[in-house]
Amino acid sequence: MPPDAFNMAAVRDPFTQIKSSYVYYGWNRCTRGNTLTQVLEESMNNPSQYKVCGLPVYNPVMYDMGMSFNAMSNKTKVTEYIEMLDRKFHLMIVVEYFYESIIIMRDMLGWTTEDVVFFLVNFHKDGGDDNSKIGADLPDTPEWREIVYNYLSADKVLYDHFKGKLEAIIAANRDYLAKEVTALKQMQDWLMNFCIKSSMISTKIADKRFAAFGNGAYGYILTQDGLKNETCMQMASAERILAAILSDRQPPLV
Repeated sequence: MPPDAFNMAAVRDPFTQIKSSYVYYGWNRCTRGNTLTQVLEESMNNPSQYKVCGLPVYNPVMYDMGMSFNAMSNKTKVTEYIEMLDRKFHLMIVVEYFYESIIIMRDMLGWTTEDVVFFLVNFHKDGGDDNSKIGADLPDTPEWREIVYNYLSADKVLYDHFKGKLEAIIAANRDYLAKEVTALKQMQDWLMNFCIKSSMISTKIADKRFAAFGNGAYGYILTQDGLKNETCMQMASAERILAAILSDRQPPLV
């Protein structure tokens, strides 16, 4: 990236993230039906089994941030690595405060609300014909949260660090952020009504531009107006489709 790049990433509560990974990547299929608790128990009982189906299950966010598995059990190294990340990244989005994070990003970049309005992709709905959550049996109890947080301790320290930083910014700007989040949601609702006719599980969507790639995820059916509007089509596009569009438009770095 060029030296003046704006570096940002995202963190999420490790407990909900590991459940999301199990569903999105369909770990039950590539582990021959193992439930999430079985996947975690096997990984915890076998320290060398840091990956499941070729994807990290042990501190996956710190792994994505470039830290080696072997260093993740060293608290001092984890702290030093997080301090390095804090210096490198201009913003760390916290999923649990996504709207606030987007407004803060907007202001840091000098953008407008129109620049940051978004549609959800890879979302799920309760009930219906979505069977992707079968096997995601991790109980949301204090006991299981403690087990998961202890196992994913490096990710938890990372999450707590940046969540604490963001919460301090939110507390210092509560009224302003509340007003701006409301305006963002209003614009999002208006665009959704204009662009989107309905949503359904992606396997049933004929136009694959708008069919999400996540296991059991939902995508969009656009209105007639939406199909004529480039903004609508890009905002409703599946992530890989939009990434390909952006890749084609971005000139190569020399």
